[in-house]
Parts: sequence; C-alpha cells; structure tokens
Amino acid sequence: MEPASRLNLGGIRTLTRLRRLRLVPINLIVIKDSIEMVLKHHLYVADAVQIVSARRVNAKLFVTADKTLAKKAK
Repeated sequence: MEPASRLNLGGIRTLTRLRRLRLVPINLIVIKDSIEMVLKHHLYVADAVQIVSARRVNAKLFVTADKTLAKKAK
C-alpha cells in the first residue's frame, strides 16, 4: 500500500474512533434513492449517494465546498 493511502486510512480510522466520521453501508435502498435523486436533480451518482447516506443516518452536518450540492442536500 502506498504511504498516502495508509495516511488516508489512518485518518479515517481516527475520525471513526472519535465519532467524527460515520461510514454508512450502501444497500439497495440507498442505491434506489440515489438513482432517483440523480434523475430528479441531475447530480453525479457519488454526490447523490453522499446526500442519501447522510439523510439516512440523520446527519447533523453535511460538509461540501460545492454550493449547488449544499443546496440540494437541504
């Protein structure tokens, strides 16, 4: 594994352990809802999966630098 990859995985582990990051399993409901969001709002699939996943766990915060995506996430 490359050093940068190890650093990313280490950061993910740390954030998860500190309860600052939650990994949400992708299931058929997330996929279905994401596809609906892609078709309705013309989003990228990855963006739709992020929004749907955040909604499913009632995330208190959705962080993005994309203003359009932030509006769609509300």
